[in-house]
Amino acid sequence: MKLGIIGLPQSGKTTIFNALTRGNTPTTASAGRFEVHTAVVEVPDPRVTKLSEMFKPKKTIYAKVTYADIAGLESGAAKSGISGQLLNQLTQMDGFILVARGFEDDSVLHTMGSIDPARDADIMLSELLLNDLIAVERLNVKGLAASVLSKQIRDASWAKFISMLRYKAEKAGARLVEVDPHNTSQECSGCGYVVAKTLGQRSHVCPICCLVLDRDLNAARNVLRRAGVGPGLLNLTVEGRVQAETSG
Repeated sequence: MKLGIIGLPQSGKTTIFNALTRGNTPTTASAGRFEVHTAVVEVPDPRVTKLSEMFKPKKTIYAKVTYADIAGLESGAAKSGISGQLLNQLTQMDGFILVARGFEDDSVLHTMGSIDPARDADIMLSELLLNDLIAVERLNVKGLAASVLSKQIRDASWAKFISMLRYKAEKAGARLVEVDPHNTSQECSGCGYVVAKTLGQRSHVCPICCLVLDRDLNAARNVLRRAGVGPGLLNLTVEGRVQAETSG
């Protein structure tokens, strides 16, 4: 079995690695660089020991676990794409040990500026999820028949495109998720407030949380949230959704 130890920089991954493997790998910061340390450890099993004592074989073989201390995964990695080297290491693992920092140390600053294990774990899970997730809006092409977008959508053969995209995603080991398209550009991706806009308004300005974003980027963040991406990476926690009097 191969287990990868992952977490944000300065979270204590190498300390956990040394504890599990009885190693002495230096715990100096990798500063986000790709780096891997591996060690193979025998798994103690009193049942195997007892059987060995009873039957006295020439050699007793215990189950082994390979631990890999993997550095290089950090917040925002999925935005530009996880590097080929790092992705290759991650795909070789049978499972992951996710390390989230819970200790204070003024000499070792946290990369996010504060200690919050739940946030850090969510960021790591979001990074892994984003790497193999394709999220699209579930458009009702027939319902657009009377709209100005009708011709463009039909010309693009949306349904055929989605079918091909799903096939390509599955071949690549990724996941395609279709989400409800209602109000993705109107809803604030920061607080959930619905900010009515015309098609000509290209910026999203929320009067509640003061979030200012490009309209399309705001919509993309909402699509990803609806596809199940956690709030850690996208900062999309919605504490009670406030609806405006008008909807887009």
